[in-house]
Amino acid sequence: MNSYQIIKFLFINLCFILLLSTIVACENSNEHNNSSQDLATLQSQGVAQLGYISNATVLLFKATNLTVPISTTTSSKTNIPENAGTFVFRNIDVSKNDYYVIQVIGGEDIDPNDSGVIEESNKQELKGSFYGVLKGSHLINNNYRITAISDIIFRFVNHKLNINANELEVLLNEKSKTVIKNDINGDNVINYDDVLAFNPVKDSISTIISFQSVLSNYVKLIHEGSNSDTIDNAALDACKHEILINNSFDNIIIPFNLKASISVPQSIEIKWELNSVKKEKMEQIINKEGSYSIVAKMYQEGNYIGERSKVIIASSITEIGTGEAKIDEDAEIYVYDTAETSLAGTTIFIPKGSVTENMQISVKTLNNGTILPGNTGIDISNVLVLEPSGINFFEPLTISMPYEADVHPEKRISL
Repeated sequence: MNSYQIIKFLFINLCFILLLSTIVACENSNEHNNSSQDLATLQSQGVAQLGYISNATVLLFKATNLTVPISTTTSSKTNIPENAGTFVFRNIDVSKNDYYVIQVIGGEDIDPNDSGVIEESNKQELKGSFYGVLKGSHLINNNYRITAISDIIFRFVNHKLNINANELEVLLNEKSKTVIKNDINGDNVINYDDVLAFNPVKDSISTIISFQSVLSNYVKLIHEGSNSDTIDNAALDACKHEILINNSFDNIIIPFNLKASISVPQSIEIKWELNSVKKEKMEQIINKEGSYSIVAKMYQEGNYIGERSKVIIASSITEIGTGEAKIDEDAEIYVYDTAETSLAGTTIFIPKGSVTENMQISVKTLNNGTILPGNTGIDISNVLVLEPSGINFFEPLTISMPYEADVHPEKRISL
């Protein structure tokens, strides 16, 4: 190879190396841009409000690290209601899909009755603190208030702040529906956005729990600086959280994979019992008909503080009739005498226009004929079950069931 060829070879290789370096650099740049495009450096404004909290220290944390705040500010000292309790975080880097926690510490409650009127002579020192969980998008949009309601929700989720952001969003939305009953922010959905939009002055009737009770008991504990365990207990009492079963009814059809849960603050330990038998966690395959008593006993620092209980009924099920609901024809399903149940002779009339497509309807009954637990009265028929569940009928159905003419007023037909 002569000198010209050597120089040409080196030049081509040098160009190739430069081209490769440029491509790698561009890829790295793109990766960086993709990872940072979700970040925004911004100013974010919120409101601290048990009543309006004046001159409080307000800390912003990443939800995954509640030890070191990423920003600190102070709430307004103004006595003008429109601006009372406001605070501003400046030049913060926020990812819209990540979660954050705000803590409000100290200061003075200048509207302790939540009347919307500032009463300097009635102000109360805030000796404790309260919290709210926020998504980055809330910080970006400046649409949030940190209140007793956001603090109650925080106490039920603070031990799960490290879970996936999507799972945390679902959890927050579920908890919100146990506290809020109205669409406060007007988006036609009841979810955690309504918790952050909650204004105690305007929205006290929008809570499922008694807000007057929250104000006189829960907020009082925060004012006094009560310890976390005491406030956790107050959150539990305020919400009256019940045992949740992985089924929408108290009647379950066997075989059934029972899973029960109850939402409680982090400081409270749950010990489960199923029909008086202790369980490490409430998961059980139910194969037999009958009544099952589920008890969640609550302990704090080893001391029993209360319990929640629920009774479910396990039944097998038998099909006793079928029929087809039609778009453009009336349909009637009849339960014949051969079914050998008290439902023999029952008819279900489904008028045309009730469904948007032809579909099979199944009529079934619970074999043990048990009514729902907690109801009073005596059932005078087997339980009638129509499937598939969840169908929306656009015309009213007529169900006719035979019964004895001299039915006592306290008796009922089981549906």
